[in-house]
Amino acid sequence: MTSSDSVRVEIQRTERYILHDAIAHGGMASVHIGIVEGSFGFARIVAIKRLHKEFAASTRFVTMLIEEAHTVSRIRHLNVVPTLDVIARGDEVFVIMEYVKGASLNYLVKQKRSEGRFVDARFAVPIIAGALRGLHAAHEVVDADGRLLNVVHCDVSPQNILVGVGGLSRVIDFGVASARGNIESTGADEFKGKLAYAAPEQLTGKPVSARTDVFATGILLWELLTNEQLFTGETDAEVYTAALKREIPSPLDVLAALQPDGWEARCVEIAPLVPIAMRALQRVDTLRFETAEAMALELDRTRIGSPLAGVGAWVRAVAHEKLVSEQRLVAAAEAGVEGRRSLWSTDGIPTRVL
Repeated sequence: MTSSDSVRVEIQRTERYILHDAIAHGGMASVHIGIVEGSFGFARIVAIKRLHKEFAASTRFVTMLIEEAHTVSRIRHLNVVPTLDVIARGDEVFVIMEYVKGASLNYLVKQKRSEGRFVDARFAVPIIAGALRGLHAAHEVVDADGRLLNVVHCDVSPQNILVGVGGLSRVIDFGVASARGNIESTGADEFKGKLAYAAPEQLTGKPVSARTDVFATGILLWELLTNEQLFTGETDAEVYTAALKREIPSPLDVLAALQPDGWEARCVEIAPLVPIAMRALQRVDTLRFETAEAMALELDRTRIGSPLAGVGAWVRAVAHEKLVSEQRLVAAAEAGVEGRRSLWSTDGIPTRVL
């Protein structure tokens, strides 16, 4: 965390937003704990995405971020993190989002890999199924006239799946989503998404569809089953080639070849999930699941998944240190709110306009 990340920024509008410490960093923005304050002492913890200044100076990147907010605002689903507001102040741009107490799938997987352990299939299934349902909601979103917007996330990856302490998995970051009318947000020659989680049609510049996100989610499932990365390389060019041409092995074959601790029991555990992953990973898009919802239903039929309470308990255990650290930041932000509430009179009428 740099010194600039911890500087609090007050953004005045109808409401009052206060930026606190960063909890995540990405290539385009950092995400901070924030407070939104309203009338009569109302306050709520939010997450605030703060565009990096080098990108805030770019009209194209600002447009991309704003279009993310417009897109997500139309998606109303438990498995999608909603955007609450967009603020431009001076040379900075902020997106206000619902705060999710939990951890990214990326963080959770890295923790398990560092321990040399698999993600239990009972937790992998509901996490992936939840993400699929959020994606399906996005794929089905319509505009004010009821016309399908043809939203495709195009950046489904472990970093963009949050799993809350209640066990619910949620999709974030539609900033590179492909929707009707956002042609100007990215150049025609710019790849959108992450190479290691891209479908062949993305990599070759062909039209994308809901099945594009199904392919990416298939990669997530494959990697959860094997505890390995599917498409790797020393350079972007090698990853690109692998994603387009490398044979996609069955997770069972990967485990048999590597023989990690407990691999035989793992093969038995994941056997019903392997055909689902392999169907999602068909390079010919018409051979994949037609919709994200259809893939989620197939996962449901395996009856492997744990209840959400079990997933939540697992998240709290795996991400304990992160959650404790983040809670300190939340508590500090809330303490500031309590101090400002002392400015209000006991009958609820403000003694000072905030």
